[in-house]
Amino acid sequence: MHDVEAYGVRIESGGRVLAYSGDSGPCPALTELARDADLFLCEADIDAHRDGEQVHLTPEDAGTVARRAGVRELVVTHVGPTLTPEAATVRAAEAFGGPTATAREGHVLRV
Repeated sequence: MHDVEAYGVRIESGGRVLAYSGDSGPCPALTELARDADLFLCEADIDAHRDGEQVHLTPEDAGTVARRAGVRELVVTHVGPTLTPEAATVRAAEAFGGPTATAREGHVLRV
């Protein structure tokens, strides 16, 4: 549940996969969206709840989803105001155990 509808997207081309998580709480559909992605661009915010439902992934959630989905690289984005992007990335990396980076404006990533 979110203030507005939020979506994730999975793009497959030339045998490569980019997965993107919009605002989401942990759910099986998100793990499937990210399954075996070469790059998973994922939010890592605070543990926000609305009406008892988690509406954002924590950095640990993002890393756990990436690990369970078998992604090759995690890029942390959409970090909330109570965290620094660097701190969120460190926390996500600890849960993921694989290559993890911070999304930066103007930074181009190749999948």
